[in-house]
Amino acid sequence: MGEAIPMGHQKALQGKLKQLQRAAPEIGKKMAGGVIGKVSLGLDIFKQIEWTRDWMFGFVLFPFALLKDILDIALAAIVPVGIAVAFIMTIMVAILTVVSLLISGSDLKNRKGLAKYFITISTGAIIEAIPGVDWLPIAFIDALLVYGLTLFDRLMIYYEQKNAGKESGGQQNEKFAKTTRHLIGKA
Repeated sequence: MGEAIPMGHQKALQGKLKQLQRAAPEIGKKMAGGVIGKVSLGLDIFKQIEWTRDWMFGFVLFPFALLKDILDIALAAIVPVGIAVAFIMTIMVAILTVVSLLISGSDLKNRKGLAKYFITISTGAIIEAIPGVDWLPIAFIDALLVYGLTLFDRLMIYYEQKNAGKESGGQQNEKFAKTTRHLIGKA
């Protein structure tokens, strides 16, 4: 049978569930809204770009990943040198990706946030190691995916804060209505 989840993990999971419940209605409405809703969701993701936080992605990680992919193609004919350069540059792209995530302030505190970035980076590195796919721009695509995940995380936080504000506003309005009814009843 299943093992019991420790209390600390239960509280963390409950917090994540509440976060998802707050953000999910907005995303669900936009995804169900047809083409216009999906375009709106895409625009909301692009609104999360902040160049003061994301400069490392645009000016360091993307060009370096593109350079790595170009060198993979150029050095593919020289087998030992090409393999060594590709391996070293794959490690460097992974390090630059982690540094970019740290500088942009991505959510790396919880295991789920860290796991999705780790899986994305690892998948890209594993695909790069497959012989014959050196000509594909895997490192660049991987960098774009990591940046997309970062923007989507920001969007989830934005929706959560937006819906939390609506909930607290609704609770304040109920308290105001109760107080007003109470005062009117006394008057």
